[in-house]
Amino acid sequence: MKPNEGSIDRDVYMTECRPEGKREYIVQLSDEDLSSPYFRNAKWVVLEKVYPAFGRDKKDGDQTRNRLRVKAWLHKLSKREADYFVEPNTVRIDQTLRVALGVLLKEQYDRAVEVGGKRELINEKNKVSIVPFSMKRSFRKWLVDLFSRIVGIQPKLMRVYASLYDDMEVPVCRIKRSVFDTLGIANGDFVEIASIEKVHPVERHAVVRALPLEDGDIAYRSGELGHSDKYPHVVEKLGLHLMKSKAESQADVRRKGEQTTSFKTASTYPDLPWILIDLDQRKKLDVHPGDVVRVYRSVKHLLWQRAYVMAIPVLLGVVSWAFSVERIDVIWQTLILGISLLVLVGIVVMQIRRKIA
Repeated sequence: MKPNEGSIDRDVYMTECRPEGKREYIVQLSDEDLSSPYFRNAKWVVLEKVYPAFGRDKKDGDQTRNRLRVKAWLHKLSKREADYFVEPNTVRIDQTLRVALGVLLKEQYDRAVEVGGKRELINEKNKVSIVPFSMKRSFRKWLVDLFSRIVGIQPKLMRVYASLYDDMEVPVCRIKRSVFDTLGIANGDFVEIASIEKVHPVERHAVVRALPLEDGDIAYRSGELGHSDKYPHVVEKLGLHLMKSKAESQADVRRKGEQTTSFKTASTYPDLPWILIDLDQRKKLDVHPGDVVRVYRSVKHLLWQRAYVMAIPVLLGVVSWAFSVERIDVIWQTLILGISLLVLVGIVVMQIRRKIA
């Protein structure tokens, strides 16, 4: 598919129904859009929002640095869900996706105009571009995806920032401890980070070890927001401070719009959890500070952990069986024992190597 082929711009509304058991962030299109040749057979879409550059990696003539892109699952409403009709020229998007891209609902847009005027809005039209996304998978990737559906994974959208100094040139990421339970991982487990390229709707991947991001590091780097290209003030750039409830907006009016000039406490506004990765991994993923990535536990490493636990008793059982059967020749018994020892040594070595990033 060519860059942005089949792209459409739509007004944004919230999703009102979700498919049971689906862990993905979802997008819902109207019947007219779904009947188009681009979306008729699509299962995934890429949402895109363009903003003024964050002041990062500026290059002459390069207009891709200010694109925010994220992949989402296209939920096609069934007959039982006909009551949740999607109006033509509109799209329904999950809240997490809206926060990721800084997209306001119509009522939020109207309140924002009332509170701070149109000058406070990043994009007056407040529309999001939607591109159909098709994944070309190898047989190996197909097996991994199949196993992922069986065991279950919970993807999490996260905001990219520069790594800690101690983590530079090391394939690790830092995330908050509260996110570990959501992803179903423990400290030191491997996660897979997925992103969408800036030009072509192609997905990139990186597998890194997940380490905890301490509250002290968050507090220190919150003070750097807006003062460094490595830590852009996303709340201000994307207008996330405008995503407030009606009561909060009315309180802002009483304070005569003081919130429009102060963004000191970014944690009081909705945003995605942080993920800190170094420059090498950001280049591999084609992302910059402020961009959005999907993070989920690495199924391959999860399978390896369980295989390691089961390998030793299985090998001991094979050896015991070989020596308990009288019909097996001594040569075959020795061969089975030797192969089992080699496999055991290999597994132990691999497990030791996994202790480092």
